[in-house]
Amino acid sequence: MTWLKLLITNRLSRRAAQLIVKPFKIKLGATMSASEKEDFAHSIKTFGLLESDFTTKEVDLSDTSSIAFVLKGTIEITYVPTGATKTYETGHFSSWPAKFHDDLKAGFYTKAGR
Repeated sequence: MTWLKLLITNRLSRRAAQLIVKPFKIKLGATMSASEKEDFAHSIKTFGLLESDFTTKEVDLSDTSSIAFVLKGTIEITYVPTGATKTYETGHFSSWPAKFHDDLKAGFYTKAGR
């Protein structure tokens, strides 16, 4: 093996080892996908409400101690004008955007006194 081939092989091996050993990182509080955020915004607009009137608090409950894990958590949604608040389960296999839409349709957030 020539010195150039040895050098290239050695560098590639070190880089591959770095990539393999480097731990997988996940951003905490990131259990809501982009499509769920779009569904959330669309539902609000569908009922003629303003997205700025809602606050959200997301909690990541994922167990990231193993390589294979499922994202899970909760999202607390508050409609500021009425103070109505509800918590939904988020993450893989959740249907919280549909449940949120149904709650908007039923008037949960917009009815005074909730």
